Amino acid sequence: METRKPKSKVRPGARFGKLTVLHKGTKRKGHWYWVVACGCGNHKEVSATNLLNRSTQSCGCLPNLGNTRHGYHGTKTYRAWQGMHQRCAGNDPNYGGRGIRVCRRWNSFGNFLADMGDASAGMSIDRIDTNGHYSPSNCRWATSKVQNNNRRNTIYLTVKGRTMEMSKWCEEMKISRSLLWQRLYRLGWPVEKAVLQPAIESFRHGGKKA
Repeated sequence: METRKPKSKVRPGARFGKLTVLHKGTKRKGHWYWVVACGCGNHKEVSATNLLNRSTQSCGCLPNLGNTRHGYHGTKTYRAWQGMHQRCAGNDPNYGGRGIRVCRRWNSFGNFLADMGDASAGMSIDRIDTNGHYSPSNCRWATSKVQNNNRRNTIYLTVKGRTMEMSKWCEEMKISRSLLWQRLYRLGWPVEKAVLQPAIESFRHGGKKA
């Protein structure tokens, strides 16, 4: 029986980190390169191999999260720096999805370390203004208790290009906050479906209110 090769996952519209594939580009030394658009607005060509193994996830505007020359790889401080960038590069509605960014100075781990110092035991990075960006003036090392007290209770959701607080979406769509919460975090619905489907619609299909 003939075994088919799996199709490449690189295709127009596919996303790899901050990169969105637009179309096939040039062929070099037997390897195809794809034209991609970075979230920062730049375009470039990237090989299919580098996209699939995730070694290239931006046009170069993100720091090299795999750089270990500083000797801090695997430390608590380095993991905090990595996690900060990864949260803001994605579409998490609490971070990158609502516009939270890392300042350019902190693209360098050395600058981050110079500004913040080493993370002490029991401490993790905390934004003083939870609606502000990651920057030297807005970040500190803090205990989980301090962070819980500083936690932003407001959840922002983006639907069809509009970003509003969860409570505002509930008011506009006339659904309860508890129902929207259940759809998003218990049932795992996509954000648009969870927000836009009227509560009464589920009864028409003989199901529970969801």
